[in-house]
Amino acid sequence: MEQSRLSLKVSEFCQQTGISKSTLYGAWRDGDGPKTFRVRGRVLISSEAASDWIRNREEAEAAKDAQESLDSPVSS
Repeated sequence: MEQSRLSLKVSEFCQQTGISKSTLYGAWRDGDGPKTFRVRGRVLISSEAASDWIRNREEAEAAKDAQESLDSPVSS
C-alpha cells in the first residue's frame, strides 16, 4: 500500500486495497474494519491504521490456515 499520505478517504482505501466499499462497511459492522477518524464529517483512515488492519488480517488468515492444516487428516 502506498505510504506517502498520512490518511486516506474510504474510496481511496478501497481502491488501494482492492476491496469494495460494501466489504469495508461490512467489516466495520462486524467490528473488524480499520480504525477511522473524522475531520469535518469526512471519515478518514490513517496510513498506520490501514497498515495495522492489513497486517492483522494477514495474521488472522495465517492462523486460520495453520489451524485448518492441523485439523485435516493426514494422507498416507
